[in-house]
Amino acid sequence: NAFLQLFEIIKAHQAKEDDETTDDDTTDDKDQEEPDDTTDDTTRLQTAINYCSSKKLDCYIPSGTYRVSKVSITNSVNIIGENNNTIIKSTDANTEDSIIYIENNGLYNSSIKNITIDGNNGACGDKGLRAIFITTGGTYSFDNIKTEDVTYSINTGTTEAVTLNVEDTTLEGWSSYGDTTTASFKNVKFECGKYANLKAYTSTVLEGCSFEAGFMIDFEEIEAGETLTFKNCTYNGQPMTEESFINGTVKIDGDFTGKIAF
Repeated sequence: NAFLQLFEIIKAHQAKEDDETTDDDTTDDKDQEEPDDTTDDTTRLQTAINYCSSKKLDCYIPSGTYRVSKVSITNSVNIIGENNNTIIKSTDANTEDSIIYIENNGLYNSSIKNITIDGNNGACGDKGLRAIFITTGGTYSFDNIKTEDVTYSINTGTTEAVTLNVEDTTLEGWSSYGDTTTASFKNVKFECGKYANLKAYTSTVLEGCSFEAGFMIDFEEIEAGETLTFKNCTYNGQPMTEESFINGTVKIDGDFTGKIAF
């Protein structure tokens, strides 16, 4: 089954690392069923993430739909799915919680790749469901992920330094990150959901990104001396230029005192 496959991969990686893998090094998951979009997989997925983090291994998650209330990342780990066919789906759409919650005190590095994060229609609820919420400093890379049916896609909430790198990804909803963040987006599709906002609090580089019509770029927190850079980006299929900001083609909000570069 899928989870047995996951732990077999973990065993293979550890055996390669230290040649001392034993049955005690893995979680016995032989009696568990494959993810089926109905079972709550929170405990099993959290166990896998914790195990890989403690052993300094990549956490490979096979394709399938894994329903979770919330999974936490409390130390460095790389989570790798199978081409967006690995779906981590919220069990509760009407919550202000996060599907993936990155927490702890201290700086560390983590990445998520080839994962779809599904809010289970959370964007239509009364609460503010987050796909990914970062509450501790470190370097975080998101590659080929997709957020859907959430209110917020990627958010940070920490006074510690964060480096945020997002590439080849589709983000639906509101993305915002604090003024202690260094952020770059490459080949990212920004799509409209319950909200359609990119709210930067610091200088940001966007390269090869596309924005759906109606998506709002919020300048309110960008201060003098800070720059938003748009390299080969498009808005509603049209190239983003200085003129497109001036003539209102690009939807913006807030009084901008910083600089726009192309």
